[in-house]
Amino acid sequence: MTAADLAAVAEVFALSFPDKLAGMLPGRTVEGARLLAQAALESGDAWVAGDGADDGSVDGLVTFQDRKRPWYRHAHWRLVRRHVPLAAALRAALFLVMFHVVDLPADELYLETMAVHPRARSRGVGGMLLSFADDEARRRGRRSLSLYCISANTRAHALYVRCGYRDVRREDLWWCAWALGFRFTDQMRKRLPAG
Repeated sequence: MTAADLAAVAEVFALSFPDKLAGMLPGRTVEGARLLAQAALESGDAWVAGDGADDGSVDGLVTFQDRKRPWYRHAHWRLVRRHVPLAAALRAALFLVMFHVVDLPADELYLETMAVHPRARSRGVGGMLLSFADDEARRRGRRSLSLYCISANTRAHALYVRCGYRDVRREDLWWCAWALGFRFTDQMRKRLPAG
């Protein structure tokens, strides 16, 4: 992902995660999508897939978390404050911390975000991004990948299962469902074959 992809990635976020964005910044979906796109760019670990056209469109993206980061780094406080007023920024920062803090085994690559533009769904883009994630994990010397999938997102869950991911556990986030916009999430893991 480069700075030239920011607007297209924000569009993918807005179209793919309207419920999450509503939980993060109620009534500010556009600002939330821009914030997530900028955070992805600043992470240095975001990858986009295009349709091959030179129009700057993005069909999908993946972001990775390669190592555990301190919880406060997930808040992206300076970035959030550039985008929204203080009260909204506090909520957005809390959301980002709750949604993105994970405990990573040393031999695992965490697939933090995967999103496919609605126009590109059912065309193999998701499978291609997951194949890329496998290759990237191998390149980094990892033996497995993990991700979280919102339990109600049955379409994404089915794709992950087809691509070799298995359910590890279901988490009930009742205590923060008001901020996240959902209650149950499934942790999924894929072990990569040796060699």
